[in-house]
Amino acid sequence: MSLEGLCMSSKVSIETRSKIIEAALRIIAQEGFQSVTTRKIAAQADVNIALLHYHFGSKEKIINEALSKLTGEYVELFEHLKAGELKPKERLKVFFFGYSEVTLRYPDIIKNFVANSIYSYPTQSNYIGFIQKQGLDLLKATVKEMNVPDDDTQIVLKLVQILSGIAFPVLLGAALETISGINFEDQEVRYQYIGLLIDALFPVKG
Repeated sequence: MSLEGLCMSSKVSIETRSKIIEAALRIIAQEGFQSVTTRKIAAQADVNIALLHYHFGSKEKIINEALSKLTGEYVELFEHLKAGELKPKERLKVFFFGYSEVTLRYPDIIKNFVANSIYSYPTQSNYIGFIQKQGLDLLKATVKEMNVPDDDTQIVLKLVQILSGIAFPVLLGAALETISGINFEDQEVRYQYIGLLIDALFPVKG
């Protein structure tokens, strides 16, 4: 095969893999992990099952690749904490708003953690490792820029409270609107909610 032919084949292969991963993510977003099957992925990606197995080998490998992409989205959010042109409190708000956006698209991620990680895919531990080594330190450093009177333990507890405050409406889903009339999928409502959480827990001006 010519060099041009190899390049074309490689491009097609990358595009096919990408279609399969995106299809798996759509199923995870709409139906949850337990509903993912190779047949559904193939149908969503508009490829045959043989091609799907050729590229990935198994459903588990497809899901792991999909979660790897999703983990990348979460990790990228931490870049907002480094945006020096914004005040620290604003950086926190932008970060948590982005976190809520991704989590709302994939609510089963939160359900997975709450259910004690019944689906133990390697990518989950990769994300937890990132949080332990870098993510938490970035969040704490941003809070400390606000000159809050809290010690490290208090800061972490408050950050956990914000994460929990975001997770709860996501877990409730449509039931939240039925109960309260509040639509958490509304960006304005969500940004206001996250602002209230941060202002209440870290009242010092950032």
